[in-house]
Amino acid sequence: MAFHMEGGIMVFTPTLEQFRDFPRFISYMEEHGAHHNGIAKIIPPKEWKPCRDYNGVDDFVIPTPVSQFVTGQQGVYQVFNIQKKSLIFSKFKEMANSDLYKPPKVKDNEELERKYWKNVTFNPPIYGADIPGSLYDQDVKEWNINHLGTILDTVTEEYGVSIPGGLNCAESTNFASLRWIEYGKKAKRCMCRKDMVQINMDVFVEKFQPEQWEEYCRKKESKATPTKHSESSRSTGTKHNKLLEFSFKPPPTKKSKLKEEDDDLEEEVDEGRGQIGDDISMDCGRVNLMIL
Repeated sequence: MAFHMEGGIMVFTPTLEQFRDFPRFISYMEEHGAHHNGIAKIIPPKEWKPCRDYNGVDDFVIPTPVSQFVTGQQGVYQVFNIQKKSLIFSKFKEMANSDLYKPPKVKDNEELERKYWKNVTFNPPIYGADIPGSLYDQDVKEWNINHLGTILDTVTEEYGVSIPGGLNCAESTNFASLRWIEYGKKAKRCMCRKDMVQINMDVFVEKFQPEQWEEYCRKKESKATPTKHSESSRSTGTKHNKLLEFSFKPPPTKKSKLKEEDDDLEEEVDEGRGQIGDDISMDCGRVNLMIL
């Protein structure tokens, strides 16, 4: 399997035959150290088509579009995500290709990125993110987001991601190899926010590490049993660990401005159409298919 380096990132160019087995390909990438960089790029073979026809997506409903308001300067920013009313994809497409939202003409991606950060606080982008579902054809067997063949297929989460490059769509899902189980067993849940999630590792240990199941249950039970020290701490009101919770809300003076900008979204726009891209990126156990 061929790969090369671009800007410190490993770029893989598999054949269709090499592309068929997702878990095996991930193992190959890890054997060559791709996971140490935190991100890698895979260029699929030209024969691979996740969807033959995108003409039927115009009536696809985006339930909660998000308008992303950014405040800050000199590289330090706060983001406020304002949920919008639902709309269909054809309307979203019109907005994305309007003069208000379409990207400026640039000579390369670096210039586009510079312009994005220079203007990020002026024109809030609209994202159709966190939408369960898939545009893959059901008979696609290679790298199908819905069933990649990894240990996370039973607890798959799909969500959309957008980047500041005009109209585009991305499908992404979490995945994990057998090597990930030990990390999952040792991971601690972040308590800094109320909406943080945690994956229960029981199903993975029982299915993929059956020889460790009994010992795993004993350790888990011992951790859950309160000790005399912890009982004494609760009775005396002593707090050994203080958890801080931070929340950010737009200042009162911003609300009227956000409302005014919100009302300006429904203006006349131009037609446009997205086309499927040819890049797949992988970062931190996630595969992203970009449809450009």
